[in-house]
Amino acid sequence: MRITVLWEDQRGGIAKGFGPHELLVSCVADERQCSRDEVKEHIVSAPKKGNGTVIKALKQDLDKLHGPVYAVLDRDKILELWPPGERPPACLSGIRKAMADKAPGSYDLILLSENVETLVTACCHAAGDGVPRSKPSPDERDRILGKLAWGDANARGNVRNAVPSFERLVGRVASRLSTVIPRR
Repeated sequence: MRITVLWEDQRGGIAKGFGPHELLVSCVADERQCSRDEVKEHIVSAPKKGNGTVIKALKQDLDKLHGPVYAVLDRDKILELWPPGERPPACLSGIRKAMADKAPGSYDLILLSENVETLVTACCHAAGDGVPRSKPSPDERDRILGKLAWGDANARGNVRNAVPSFERLVGRVASRLSTVIPRR
């Protein structure tokens, strides 16, 4: 089984050591009680530059992507996909319905609360490090998330508890992989 995770990322493209993907892989391995390598072979990470590019991939490429597909977007920017007079209600159900109209198909939408910087902050707290004063560059973000990805499972558990939307992604991906990676 292969799973595709479309990530909204300012850099876009496939980058070696993409922090959100590496952290996801480690957290799913924790959940399945297996190695990172067992998980990594089943998850394809597809960072896309901007929410609009994720939507474009869902519209144009969904049938070509390895499924199931998860689209991970920053909640704080999601409403910008619609012009001001056409924005859906800001609640999760309103956003989900509007997304289904904008990009119909079979995929799971995950809205990071509020954005990937929330995940960075949670990782800094879990690692006992200071939180960056400004938005980290993609390379800085990847280093912060990577530190947790290859670090302590208990610290990753703290991150999962601190960011429920990321925990939802981990849980859903781990559940999908239960047929190919039995829990030990």
